[in-house]
Amino acid sequence: MGAKLRELRLQVEMSQEKFGTAMGLSHAHVQKYEQGKNRIAVSTLVGICGVPRVILWTFLIQIFDKACDLLCPVIHALRSAVRRLSTRRLLVSFLLPSF
Repeated sequence: MGAKLRELRLQVEMSQEKFGTAMGLSHAHVQKYEQGKNRIAVSTLVGICGVPRVILWTFLIQIFDKACDLLCPVIHALRSAVRRLSTRRLLVSFLLPSF
């Protein structure tokens, strides 16, 4: 998330100091967020809305897209496993009906 924050700051062409001032933070806080040393709280994300030319939804969509990219292979693998399991159960129940 820190890398996305840095990317966003650079898109609006602001220094860490100006970006931090617009958010009500010091440049050191911005630097720590960008480096991943501090986690970004929801209240801080809301503070980003106060920065000129920043559209929070753009920032959040980028984060969610990245999360989806990371989770899609996992979801696909789980879906395949469930399908295989369901197919096996159907075959077993068909071949070995319970009396």
